[in-house]
Amino acid sequence: MIAQYVGGNHRHWDQHLPEIAFAVNTSVHESTKSAAAEILFGRNLANSGTNYTEHPMFSPLGGDNWKEIWKKAKENNEKSSERQRHHYSLRRKKWTPPIRFLVWRRERPQSSAVEKFTHKLAEKFSGPYTVTGIIHGNIVEIIDDKERKIKVHIQDLKNVYQI
Repeated sequence: MIAQYVGGNHRHWDQHLPEIAFAVNTSVHESTKSAAAEILFGRNLANSGTNYTEHPMFSPLGGDNWKEIWKKAKENNEKSSERQRHHYSLRRKKWTPPIRFLVWRRERPQSSAVEKFTHKLAEKFSGPYTVTGIIHGNIVEIIDDKERKIKVHIQDLKNVYQI
């Protein structure tokens, strides 16, 4: 938002922070369906051209409606969280490899111009490795063909027979 507001003048961006903070505090959040200032103060913030006495919505104390605003924002946030959880978990399966199971290990090679190597063309998995134990829920100990023990995160493993 700062980059959009400042544009080409990068020398005095800090002079616009009050306007940027006002924009952030008064923008409606997608999850809560309310502005941050409305949830915090129980009312919308007034811009510099609004007179408090002329508009009832901008009362200085916000009235008693803050409880309803807070409750509605909490409900909207819970709905949004559930919707996001559904989309996140849609294609995820809980998988823990059994002991003595063969797995592939994800590699993360880095490109090197000196060695004329491009990571995009490298193999994504190496192995096979044998699972020797589960350290924690997400950390697995594997060994390679030279009996070297390696601790890896479960997200970096793939069933050998799944290729």
